[in-house]
Amino acid sequence: MKIKTHLTAGAVICSLIGALIGGIIKNLPDQLDLADIISAIFVVTGVFTLISSIPDIVYAIICFGTFRGAVDLASAILGVASGFILIFLHDEILVYAIVAYLIIFPIVRILAGATKEEKKSRFKRLFPKIFTGIILIAALPAIAGLADTVFDIVLKWVGWGIIVLSIVFLIVSLLVIHFHPKFSYKKQDDPNTIYVDDKDFKEKDD
Repeated sequence: MKIKTHLTAGAVICSLIGALIGGIIKNLPDQLDLADIISAIFVVTGVFTLISSIPDIVYAIICFGTFRGAVDLASAILGVASGFILIFLHDEILVYAIVAYLIIFPIVRILAGATKEEKKSRFKRLFPKIFTGIILIAALPAIAGLADTVFDIVLKWVGWGIIVLSIVFLIVSLLVIHFHPKFSYKKQDDPNTIYVDDKDFKEKDD
C-alpha cells in the first residue's frame, strides 16, 4: 500500500508542476511581448560576444607590433563593436540587415554594370528584390504587430495544452495505479509456513 501511496503522490505532484508551468506560459503574453524576448536574446548574445572578445584583446596586447597582434586587435575591435551593437542597437539591426541585403547591395550591383545594357539587365533582374525590401521596411511595424499577436496566441494555446495534458496524466496515472493488476498486492503468505507437495507422500507409500 505504501508503494501505491508514493506513486499517487508522485503523480499528483507531477501534474501540479505541469499545470503550474502551463499556467505560467499561458499568462506570459500578459507580462512580456515578443519584442521584449527578442531584445533579451540580443542583449545576452551581445554580452557573450563582449566576453569572448577578451582573449583577443589580451593576445593583441601581448603580441603588439606583430602580424598576429594586428589580427587579434582587429578581431577584438570587431567583437567589441558587435557586442555593443547587439546590446544597444538591436532594434535597428533587422532594419539595417533588410536595407543592406535587399536594397543597398542590389543597387551597388546595378551601378557596377560595365555598360548601360548590363545595368538595365541587372535592374530588371534585381528590381523585385529592391521593391520587396522597400515594402518590408514600410510594413515592418505592421509585421511586428502581427508577429506579436501570433506569439500571444501560440503561448496561450501551448499553456492550455500543457494544463490539459497534466490533468489527463493525473487521471490516467490514478487509474493505472489503483486498478492495474501490477499494482494490486495481495497479503503475503506467512514466511513460517512450510508447504509440502502431496507427491512426496505418495512416492513414500508406494
